[in-house]
Amino acid sequence: MNHLRSSNPRPLVKSLATASLLTCFLSASLLLSACSQNSGDQAANVEASAPKKRELPRVRTQPVEQREMRRVLVTATAIESALEVDVTPKIGGLVTEVLVEEGMAVSAGQVLVVLDDREANAALEEARIALREAKETLPGLSLTVSERAEAVQRALLTHSQAEGEVKRHEQTGLISENELSKLRLSRDQAQRDLVSAKLSQQSAELSRDSGGTTVDKANLSVNRRELELSYTRVSAPFDGVIAMRTVREGRNVGAAESLMTLTDPNNLRAVIYRPQRELALFQGRADQLHIEARPDALPNESYAGHLTIVSPTIDATSGSIRLSINLEQPAVGDATPRLLPGMLVRLHIVVDRHPDALVVRKRAMRREGDRRYLFVVREGIAQRVEVEEGFQEDLFVEVLPIGDGALAAGEGVITVGNREIEAGTAVRVEENQSQEDDSSDSATAETASDEGN
Repeated sequence: MNHLRSSNPRPLVKSLATASLLTCFLSASLLLSACSQNSGDQAANVEASAPKKRELPRVRTQPVEQREMRRVLVTATAIESALEVDVTPKIGGLVTEVLVEEGMAVSAGQVLVVLDDREANAALEEARIALREAKETLPGLSLTVSERAEAVQRALLTHSQAEGEVKRHEQTGLISENELSKLRLSRDQAQRDLVSAKLSQQSAELSRDSGGTTVDKANLSVNRRELELSYTRVSAPFDGVIAMRTVREGRNVGAAESLMTLTDPNNLRAVIYRPQRELALFQGRADQLHIEARPDALPNESYAGHLTIVSPTIDATSGSIRLSINLEQPAVGDATPRLLPGMLVRLHIVVDRHPDALVVRKRAMRREGDRRYLFVVREGIAQRVEVEEGFQEDLFVEVLPIGDGALAAGEGVITVGNREIEAGTAVRVEENQSQEDDSSDSATAETASDEGN
């Protein structure tokens, strides 16, 4: 005990003091940290409770255009030649020559196919012989007529003499009654001879006329045989091109059998059928229509067309009217490709025009039942304008304001973003939008075109 009491107490006191100071320091640090966290939470709460500024809806616009709009009817059909026939022979026979091939241009009257002509030649020669024989009899018959006419003259002279002798003796009475009777008998015989001579002359004339008829018949037979011989040469009925050939040499063909197809590529037309409700658009308006033909095979080319025929009747089954449209070929020397029969073309027929129409993109239109309207941006505010739709072309539509609505060329109509706004909404118009919108419209046009095909 004494030993313990005598030891130095300073180290123990110093240790206790140090521990006390550390405890105070830690307590202060914890207090400051808690205060700092409370301050940060209060600041965050204040910021969150402060009202934010609302962002305006973003839209894209396109200006209203004022230009011509057309009512265009589009229909597809195949081109055909106005002159296209199957070349057929008038008689049957063996084909000995085929003088043309497919794709060859031929002229009217040009021989295309030759049939065996030996039998036709023999028949023609026989008819010519018969004609010569008939002609050879004519001089003899004419001579007989002349002889009979001379005999008539002689009989007439004899009868005149006998008649004069009888009259003279009847007046003088110088001869007996018996002699006078003989003279009268001679006179009567001369009269009978005259009648007989005249009958002979008439008979000779009839024979001569019959001979002439025989010559005519023989001549007609020759003409017929020549015509039959010409049938062994099958020729082109008009200028054109051989579209298809089915005949070959050595084949027996029958009358009216198709040998080849001849077409006129310069005289083309398109025949279409339209609903009868459109009759008034075409009847009597051929000069007012603008028609373009655009071939699928030549997508960058267009050709003019002219309405030539409007059918005077309506098909009772389909209720359609038939229209015939002639198509113009490029001039000789023109680099434009020529149209060919059988090509598929799309006919664009302009039937009406509005020269100063107000035009917007179709995507600007909104619909509510039968009502149509669009939004116009005026001083940053979207204003609703009710309209009626007019003519349509591709991505554009003609609009006609109705009621109190007003619309002017150059005003911006909303094309993108008009589904999420209402009338009177303040909007923000995006800049540099035309190229992107055009790209989108092009894609839409391609899609529409694909669907139309």
